[in-house]
Amino acid sequence: VQDVSKRDVSFLSDTILNETTAHALASRGYSVVKLPTETSFLYCSFYSLCHQFFTASAKFKQSFSQIQFDDNKQSPNSLHGYSLVEKTKEQFMLRYVNSTSHATLTDIKTPSTVHDDEKAASNANDTDFGVLGLLLYEKLDALCRNIMKDVLHLYNKPESIAEDLLDPVHVENGSITRNLHHCSGEYTLNGYISSSVLDCYHYFPQKQGKYGHAGHYDSGLLTLIPITSKNASLQVFDRKEDAWIDIEQLVYEYCDGDEAGKRNKAEYAVVMLGESVNPYLNKHISSSENQLKPCFYRVDNGEKERFSVVYKQRTAPLRSHARYQDDFFLAKLHSEIDVDSVHARLMKGKDKSRDYINYQFYEYSAYDKSKIALMVGGAMLFGLYLLKKQGILDVQVKVHWK
Repeated sequence: VQDVSKRDVSFLSDTILNETTAHALASRGYSVVKLPTETSFLYCSFYSLCHQFFTASAKFKQSFSQIQFDDNKQSPNSLHGYSLVEKTKEQFMLRYVNSTSHATLTDIKTPSTVHDDEKAASNANDTDFGVLGLLLYEKLDALCRNIMKDVLHLYNKPESIAEDLLDPVHVENGSITRNLHHCSGEYTLNGYISSSVLDCYHYFPQKQGKYGHAGHYDSGLLTLIPITSKNASLQVFDRKEDAWIDIEQLVYEYCDGDEAGKRNKAEYAVVMLGESVNPYLNKHISSSENQLKPCFYRVDNGEKERFSVVYKQRTAPLRSHARYQDDFFLAKLHSEIDVDSVHARLMKGKDKSRDYINYQFYEYSAYDKSKIALMVGGAMLFGLYLLKKQGILDVQVKVHWK
């Protein structure tokens, strides 16, 4: 792992912020964007509620652990709600839901208050965690869609390429309702659970190891991380500079250095390309030299705890392919609702075409695929051996050495 490149704040002010978001993403893999005022306000409020939620009792938080998957299989292991990785982090994954009438959607619970103590809750403001989360989700999703449209315009490609991969939008700025433990809105189709997620993280202090989260790529099209209020430790690998950049710390310095005091770090966010740009977008870009590449990033300073809100814009599994356990869960549900998606018919279980077989094949991990390939190859060789032994097939192998 390369050391972080020591960059002056001018690298941010004179270089990164002077590039268009689309150009920076195409050449560097990341960019820094300024959030609209309303979005920044929603983020600050939601960030505060996330912080309070994680201070609640374990019993209260565990009451929102829903639709958990096999821990021994590929992550993520939950569809929505609270999850815990012992001694590493805790997380609340929020998905956008429209209606709670569907049998599956009744299990999608989102807290209204972030306090398990009734007295504390009565003294707190009555801001609803779930409602605020869905409002922020829609704003960040719309922002990421516009960013991706600009990237496609940069390559003279139609913006429909991205829209056809993402969750369908039903109503913009529609109503959001609260019904006991359930929270739903009109942004997605009726009965739909979003593929994209709004994640709230609490990274625990680590006694050993430097990083709060080791270097990795995210799986979606875009990841957007608003600047945190403390422990500025987000680092990105800049492909153009061929170096690690302490990007969150640079935003801190940029805002703190404003003598007029008009810059607010909560108004900025780091946006990064995810692994889904290849192949879903790159197949439309002819030159390999100019193709989009995902951003490699990490969280430094693992010795201190960190609270973070992260929006992950993911492709809908029926409009692309499934990768994780939750994708197959969503694909089966979406096939009843998103009938215009390219793979809707494949989840019906009746179509035995090659497409159906290939789609199901994505359920296996790379390791599983290798085992299957070896088994098939071994079976073929054994079959050839039996045919030759019975005299049905005459196989001669000649090796010429030069």
